[in-house]
Amino acid sequence: MKIKREIGHEGIYCTLQLIQSPFFLIEVLGGQFIFRNVNDSFTRLTGLSAEDVEDKIAFDFLPHRVAETVVSNYGRCVARRKEYSYNEVLTINGKETWWKTTLSPVLDEDGEVRYIIGMPVDVTDMQTYMIDLTRENSALKRLNDEISTFTAMAAHDLRPGIANIKSFVSLILDGFKDLGDGKIDKIKTVLKISDVMTDYVDRVLRHASSMNIAVKPHTEFLVDHVVRDIIAASDPESQFDIVYPTNLLVAGEEIIFQVIMRNLVENAARYARSRITIDIKTCDQRSGHLLLVIADDGNGFPGGVSGFRSHLSQDQAFGSRTSGFGLRAILQLVETRGGLFWLDLPRYGSGATMCVSIPGSIVSDSALPTSDPAGRSTNAATA
Repeated sequence: MKIKREIGHEGIYCTLQLIQSPFFLIEVLGGQFIFRNVNDSFTRLTGLSAEDVEDKIAFDFLPHRVAETVVSNYGRCVARRKEYSYNEVLTINGKETWWKTTLSPVLDEDGEVRYIIGMPVDVTDMQTYMIDLTRENSALKRLNDEISTFTAMAAHDLRPGIANIKSFVSLILDGFKDLGDGKIDKIKTVLKISDVMTDYVDRVLRHASSMNIAVKPHTEFLVDHVVRDIIAASDPESQFDIVYPTNLLVAGEEIIFQVIMRNLVENAARYARSRITIDIKTCDQRSGHLLLVIADDGNGFPGGVSGFRSHLSQDQAFGSRTSGFGLRAILQLVETRGGLFWLDLPRYGSGATMCVSIPGSIVSDSALPTSDPAGRSTNAATA
C-alpha cells in the first residue's frame, strides 16, 4: 500500500474505521514505532484503552519483554517491506493471550515504510486446543506404540512355532502310507490349519506396523520469534539475563517445539538467580535431530541426576493455560518423537542444564537481518 506524503495518520484512520475488525495504526518515525490510532474493537479485544496506547511506544504501556517482542515484529515488517503474519503469545494486563497478527506496511512516495497497520485476532482457544491435542496425541501414540510392540512380539513368538509344526507335518506326510483309516486327511487338516495360522500372524504383524500414529510433516519457522514470546511470558519484567539464538530458521514440528521450550524456559525462570541460556543446534549424536539446551544458574535439582529422574516420575504440571505439561509429560512427548531428555552438567557451576533432542534440522542461521529499527536489543543479554 502506498500513500502520498501529505496524507497523515488521521486520513488513514478515517478509512480504517470502515473496518469492523480490531486494528492499530503505527507511525514509523525516527527509528521509533509510535501508536497513533486504535479502534473500539481493538480496545475491547485487548483491554487497552485509546488513552493507554495512542501517541505512545510499546515500552510505555507494555512490560519490557513484551514490548521487545512486539517491537521486533514491527522491525521485521519494515525490513521485509511487505505484509507479515505471525502467531504470538502476549501477557497484557495480566491476561495471557495468543494472537494471530497481520502487519501491513504503508509506503510513502519514496518507497519508505511510513506506517504499519496491524490487525490482531484472538486465537487462544485454537492454540489451547492444539496444545491439548498434542498432549492427547502424545499419550495415544505412546499407548499405540506399546500395543504395537506387544502385538509384534507375540506374533513373532508364534510364527516360529507354527513354522515348526508345518515342517514337522510335512515330514510326516513324506512317505506316509495311507491305510484308508482317514489319518492322512487329519494330518493334511493340521497342515492347512498351520497355513491359515501363518497367514493370520502375518496379517497381525502388518496391522501392528500400521498402528503407528503419523507424525506431522516438518515446517520451517523462526526460532527467535517463538523463543521471544516464551521469554516475554516467563520473564515480562526482564529480571534475568537471557541469551538465545537469533535469526535461526529451523525445520520441525513447531507446536512440539513450542510446548517443550515453553515448559523448560518456565522451569528455568522459576529457579534461576540471574541468568538463563538457550542453545539450539544440530545434535551431533543423533542424525536428523535438533539439540535444545536450557541452562540456568539456580540451585539445580536436589540430588543431581537422581533427583532429576525422581522429578520426572512425578506427574506435575506448571498450571499455565497454554502450557500445562510438566517435565514428566515433556519426557513422554519427547519419547513419542524418538527423542531424548536428560540433565547435563551445570553450565554455570550450579543450576540445571536440561537437554532435549527432537527430530528437526537447521535451515539457516542468518534468516533475517539482525538490525532493529527501534534501536532496542532483541536479545536481553549479549554476554
